[in-house]
Amino acid sequence: MSVPSLTRWLLWGTLLAVAPSACDDPLVVVRSDSFTVVLEKKLVVADGVDASLIEVSLPESTPKGTEVRFVATAGSLAGAPTGKPSTLTVVAGDRIARTSILSAGEVGPARVFVSAAGRTEEVSLDFAHALPTAVALSSSRAVAPADGSTQVSFLATLARDAGSVSPGQTATLVAETGSSGLDSLLTRASLSSASSVAFSVSSPDTATALFRVRIGEMLSNAVVVRFAPVPAGAPPMN
Repeated sequence: MSVPSLTRWLLWGTLLAVAPSACDDPLVVVRSDSFTVVLEKKLVVADGVDASLIEVSLPESTPKGTEVRFVATAGSLAGAPTGKPSTLTVVAGDRIARTSILSAGEVGPARVFVSAAGRTEEVSLDFAHALPTAVALSSSRAVAPADGSTQVSFLATLARDAGSVSPGQTATLVAETGSSGLDSLLTRASLSSASSVAFSVSSPDTATALFRVRIGEMLSNAVVVRFAPVPAGAPPMN
């Protein structure tokens, strides 16, 4: 086996030895004649905290102090000035340049272009929704007249153990009741805020309903609201 082939074999063996198992998010490695790019993971939660390390290794023949330029089509590169696309230039001390990429709420695919020594390579990753780890639901009243117009307001307060919940997800207010007439109380809203989402419902039918909010697989606590019969001649309530 030639020396270059042996070197490539040893390098791959090293990467395989430190790479996560098949059930984990694998390393992404891009090689060229000019440099090697390693992306720590290709799936990042868009909570503003989770991040993927990007490391560029330049060959021994590269002069020390060579600049490496990173450009990300989405998310933010650590150390980069504010602006889109996120752009960062790093001086490769000891022929190594590192940064990391994260997202505070922006979801979807991202591409990172790496330029050095007159050549550009790219790696790709995805930013996933950051789901809440807790949802607390409250209502403006426990009893409301079943007049079809009086509104009951609900507020779901969202929390996450690390970082923040990414907006744009669908939150569903679910009414659990034995009355088929309350099927219309199931409503959906898009999260415009990372901290809360509001709903408002009314009912023309008398029933006691148990409400929860569902976001992804997360369910809130239950809130019970009773829609009571309206006495004859009673004025409408707001």
